[in-house]
Amino acid sequence: MRQGKLIIERLKARDKDLNAACESAGGPIIDVYAVTERARQDAMLAEIQEIKQQGLVNRRVRVRFYERLNITYTKPDKKGAWGTYYNAENLIRDAKL
Repeated sequence: MRQGKLIIERLKARDKDLNAACESAGGPIIDVYAVTERARQDAMLAEIQEIKQQGLVNRRVRVRFYERLNITYTKPDKKGAWGTYYNAENLIRDAKL
C-alpha cells in the first residue's frame, strides 16, 4: 500500500486535479478516473516507470484508467442520512508495468 500511495502522491504533484485511488493485491493497483486522453495516460505511465527505475517501487504495478467515477447519491432518508452507491465503471485501459 505504501508504494501505491507514493505513486499517487507523485502523480498528483504534477496534476493537482487528478482523481486516483490505490489498493494492494500482490503489488500496487492504481485506479485513475477521468483521464481519457491517451497522451496523458502515457505521461502517467512514463512517470510510474521512472519511479520504478529510481528504486522507489520494486513491485509490479497495475494501472487502470476509467472513463469516470460512477456514483449515485440518494436523497436523505427520514434521519437525514444520504446514501452512496458505486455503479459499474467503464474501463478504458489496463496497463501493467
